[in-house]
Amino acid sequence: MKLFDSARRILLVCALLVTALCVGVMLTACEGGGTPADTSDTSGEIPGTAADPADTDAPAAENDTEAETEAETEDPFKPAAKETADFDTGLEITEANGKASVRTASGLTYTAAGYASLRGDKFVVKDDFTVTFEDGAFAEAFNRMRIGYYSAQPMHIFVTYLLDGEEKTEDYYLESGKQLFCGLIDGFEKKTAAGIRTIRMTPCNGKEGQLALYALDTEILEFTAAKTYYIESGRYKLGLSTTWGMTINYLEDKTCDIKNLRNLINMHDSGRLVQQSYYGTYEAQGDFTPGRVGNEDWMYNPVQAGDLKNHGSRIIDIVVGYRSLYVKLQPYDWGQVLWLCPAYMENVYTVDDEKVRVDNRYVEFSNYENPFCGQELPAFYTVSWLNEFAWYDGDKPWTDDKISYNTDIEMVWTETEHLPNFGSYTKIDNTETWCALFSREDNYGIGMFVPNVDYRSVGVYHPADRTKKPNDNSCSYMGASRVIKLKSYEPLEYSYLIACGTVEDIRATFKANKDFAANESLNNNATDRRVPGSSIDMKNIDFSDPANIVCISQPNHNSVEYAYDEEEKAVRLTATAADPYFSLSFMNLEELIYADEYSGIEIEYMIPTTNSNLSGTGFELFLSCGTDVEAVGGKAIKGYYQIDDLYHTVTVDFSKLPFWDGKINKIRWDYLNEVQPGDTVYVKAIRLIP
Repeated sequence: MKLFDSARRILLVCALLVTALCVGVMLTACEGGGTPADTSDTSGEIPGTAADPADTDAPAAENDTEAETEAETEDPFKPAAKETADFDTGLEITEANGKASVRTASGLTYTAAGYASLRGDKFVVKDDFTVTFEDGAFAEAFNRMRIGYYSAQPMHIFVTYLLDGEEKTEDYYLESGKQLFCGLIDGFEKKTAAGIRTIRMTPCNGKEGQLALYALDTEILEFTAAKTYYIESGRYKLGLSTTWGMTINYLEDKTCDIKNLRNLINMHDSGRLVQQSYYGTYEAQGDFTPGRVGNEDWMYNPVQAGDLKNHGSRIIDIVVGYRSLYVKLQPYDWGQVLWLCPAYMENVYTVDDEKVRVDNRYVEFSNYENPFCGQELPAFYTVSWLNEFAWYDGDKPWTDDKISYNTDIEMVWTETEHLPNFGSYTKIDNTETWCALFSREDNYGIGMFVPNVDYRSVGVYHPADRTKKPNDNSCSYMGASRVIKLKSYEPLEYSYLIACGTVEDIRATFKANKDFAANESLNNNATDRRVPGSSIDMKNIDFSDPANIVCISQPNHNSVEYAYDEEEKAVRLTATAADPYFSLSFMNLEELIYADEYSGIEIEYMIPTTNSNLSGTGFELFLSCGTDVEAVGGKAIKGYYQIDDLYHTVTVDFSKLPFWDGKINKIRWDYLNEVQPGDTVYVKAIRLIP
């Protein structure tokens, strides 16, 4: 039963299979371009440290065929997009014996049950609302269905169909409003179904709402089992991993003539690549239980590519356009095995001769209460050959002001530390929020530009193993982020650009396209961590200035919340569980700070007498100097508070400590040794003592 416009369907099917060399667009499938999913045991390993798969640096031979006419007539600057809700509305409904017989404007018939009442042509539903189709409906083989509907509430739906003569049920999520949902059956590239029996729907949020099913259609989406799809312009060749959630696993700059440097993206495992990744609750909620990564519990972490055992996320829909591809997927939670998150991610990838553009969308359906977290926007992993970092750190954007460089990224993430160790907050009114990884000796790199972010970070893994091999375990990382709370049913949307070349060329490309997107969606549910134009003095941190809250880095999100307190003119540190701490990072300052210039530290603080009886009077400072870039057991010193609702200054002497030597990298402050949730410390200043 075909209820929708057929032109879009023809383009969709043909464009996935063919290549139009005559118009400079290529969509090719290649068995050797991706890394096979690895189901071997990688327990205890951090993201990006799974066992090395076989090296497949170069793509296998491509099978090119001519494109259909529809592809040639597409607007070359119009990206692919999900199909629009172009169905007819209106239902003929006849009620009898608590059920309703329904006929849609397009001739579709079904029986509806499980509704509370009927309001016009819409059913009022709260629990399970079920529509049943007659035997013989949708008898033609299909692997993709399209559902036209209206719903006042987001819905969790369960579709039962026949597969190989047996009933199979799959679940999907519907957003509220008048919408067209397109969904592929599980394993769509290998399987086809026949006969939809029932669709059961229930509101995700448990609230009563109106619902109407106006249209349903099925079709075959032709799809090969290739591990990578390529879309291509005259300059760039972009590969998208069908194995791992249509993430970017390949990017080639055809103008680059550096020997053995083709794919710039690290594709060692599903924790690498270029992809969407988000962070949420640290507590068990609903169906979610924190997973384990290494030796620690792992927060809710929807990852586009898949989970830590390299299982690829579930593809929900694909649409192909000219030099462009749209994908919707349901991500796995990184810290668990084969646990699909109640969320959808969407991407639109577009290439031209100047740049690559990626548009991202994320919708949560979980009802979880998520904390504020630094969100990767996006996570971006490259070959480790690109081991130097460039960014703009000034307050005169797009004026060709001085670029900042880190030419010796000595910081690494380790088996116990999962975040890159260097970050730079953007300054107020600095819209030049790009960064790049590059090789100075080759004068070449790759950059990304994400408008409306607060923070850029960089890290390396296995820094001594610098290589151009994209499957190698060593890699470089850069990220853009903002502190955002994920809220159910409120879409998070942002776009970014990728460009290659010299650092100056990359910056020029981004400058020419500086207004391509505002990323206003990032303002929703977010905190602003941008800093004033002048640099913060890390030797004398004044927390009475709310901008200086950005000095707090790598807090233990399992047990600490922090915010500026307007009444106290201080930072308020609140413990939510045991072991609250955060770090002060002194790495990558314009002028490095050395331990032999300072004898200790003083902290201006106040502890309320309303804290619990368990709230101790002691704290501990872990000092990371020289080659230590993270807290090391035994390299710490204790201090003690007064608890009387008054501000005091406590001084801790470092001068006799043997490990207080060399460049100061970090000071981690475990600010309450014993706590109950709600125990608080107010801090007005932290100063190094000359």
